[in-house]
Amino acid sequence: MIKNIGYLISFPTITTENFDKYIDCAESLLENNYNTTNICILAGLTEPFNFFEIKEIILKVKNDLGIPEYKINRAAVFYSYHLIEEIAHGIDVINNLKIVADLSISNEYLSEIFNFAELYWAYDDLLYSDNQYYWEGMNKSNYLDIITNAAKEWLRDNKKILETGVLFNNT
Repeated sequence: MIKNIGYLISFPTITTENFDKYIDCAESLLENNYNTTNICILAGLTEPFNFFEIKEIILKVKNDLGIPEYKINRAAVFYSYHLIEEIAHGIDVINNLKIVADLSISNEYLSEIFNFAELYWAYDDLLYSDNQYYWEGMNKSNYLDIITNAAKEWLRDNKKILETGVLFNNT
């Protein structure tokens, strides 16, 4: 699998200021035999980054690969994929959970990632109370396990989600 491809697919509809995600993706593309001048340029960029320069190069890479600009709800799922991967690996769980929840909510409760909104609401309730009613069985002592396990299950059930990008022949 191409590392961080969801960030590239969702750009510029949804962006991250962590430009290393795009550079890691370009390096992974090269490792997987996707080789264009623009991918090489992106893979070779180093800090300090100029947003306008990197934006132009990312758009050229997307063009090279035939990846269109997606509507916000589709881009939100691609973008969320990597955040959910980080949750599953215990990386910045609550912050990533909040971002995915916000993406779902701001996209009319996007069903593909709505469970993460419910997980976040359950966690948030537990900050102020011993009870929550959004996620069965979640409590103050097991919320991290519940959240990371839900992320692992979502990834298992949605492992082919990134293959639905134009890079893999589907809009």
